[in-house]
Amino acid sequence: MGAVKECLKTVKYANTKELLSVPRQLQKVERSTAAAKERLVNLLGFERSAIPVIERQVRRLEEERERLLRVQEFGQLPWLSLEPLTWRDKRGWPRLVVLSLNSPRFVLTGKVERNTSTGYTRYLTKIEPSLPKPIEACYRDVLSTLRKQAKKERSTITLATEYKGVIPPDVRKKILAAQNAKPAFNGIFIIAEVGEWAMTKVAAPKLKPREADPLVVGFDGANLWIIAKFDLTPVESLMLEFTV
Repeated sequence: MGAVKECLKTVKYANTKELLSVPRQLQKVERSTAAAKERLVNLLGFERSAIPVIERQVRRLEEERERLLRVQEFGQLPWLSLEPLTWRDKRGWPRLVVLSLNSPRFVLTGKVERNTSTGYTRYLTKIEPSLPKPIEACYRDVLSTLRKQAKKERSTITLATEYKGVIPPDVRKKILAAQNAKPAFNGIFIIAEVGEWAMTKVAAPKLKPREADPLVVGFDGANLWIIAKFDLTPVESLMLEFTV
């Protein structure tokens, strides 16, 4: 079974009872937040040790309010945890990657950086595209492996994959609607299954792009909300649209 199909088996939905309870929960959280802020303002100097405790509680309440607002806005969408992004193949490489809307490439790098003036060498890691910290953390084990390999071989090691195709018009409309949603997603990404990894030393390899059946997801800071599932339209088919 493909990784995307396995991923879809883990999808969850907010039930009607949960959705109906959101307004009441929001009111409760907002009252608690107001009370905590008022308490913070009215603390006496003698009570200053309580300031960080109350400030942490205010932050937690504000985060919960944002979560409830997202459930209220996107609750009709199925959602995923980040756990499928930690799935690995037999070699220990990711089975699923997260792509931005701006590039079809996903690249993990263990990098050697030498300072020619001091002679000092650093071994760093890099992930492309730039991803939110919680999503990037799902690939930390692979980045660590590449860093160790780069250090052992004293070369920059790059692991990359690339996709080809065109997003169908109906899915583009869903993406546009999600981009304009309030509250906004922290980012909108494409999740795709890896068909083939290309590894090289020193520079990123030239890749043979592959077709895939990906997911469009919105990230809310904790979970992935599925905006659409689609098949990439072959580039060759697109040419037919402009044939006289």
